[in-house]
Amino acid sequence: MIDLTTANAAILATTLLASSATDIAWHRIPNVLLGPALAAAMLLQLAIDGGSGLATGLGGLAIGAGMLLPLYILGAMCAGDVKLLGVAGAFLGPEGAMVAGLATMMCGGVLGLGVIAWRILLHRLGTLVSMQRTCEPAIASINDSVGSGPRNMRRGSFPYAPAITAGSLIALWHISHQTLSTVS
Repeated sequence: MIDLTTANAAILATTLLASSATDIAWHRIPNVLLGPALAAAMLLQLAIDGGSGLATGLGGLAIGAGMLLPLYILGAMCAGDVKLLGVAGAFLGPEGAMVAGLATMMCGGVLGLGVIAWRILLHRLGTLVSMQRTCEPAIASINDSVGSGPRNMRRGSFPYAPAITAGSLIALWHISHQTLSTVS
């Protein structure tokens, strides 16, 4: 039989990976994925530690969502990203949500720099190739698929769920490592 802590980690990891896949493919993180994950997080927290576990889940939810909410209000983040970090926080608890949020911001910065470098490379490649009219449609197609995505994303934006996934998995590792250190 699988213990509840392992189930908690498995459901969190599955939710994060599925969210990253949908964010990359469609630039959306569907509520139909996040709603059941949040319910599972709260039920698991309740089963693991009763009322105290429920408070832990709610605290993690508030901290996780609260860390990205200002960016959403400023228009720099989509609502799905805020909800995803909130759901991750519900699984991780308040301390884990804080670690996940900070690690997410660091991973997002690295991802953002990578996206900028990729777009500069494509632009430069497009400039070189535009001299040869036969290759121009192919470069335009690449630029369209990377630069705007299927939902007409704002210029300069990119899927943030992979950064949230990386940050949350770092937090999960931190919590499990911390738990193992206190047991030994």
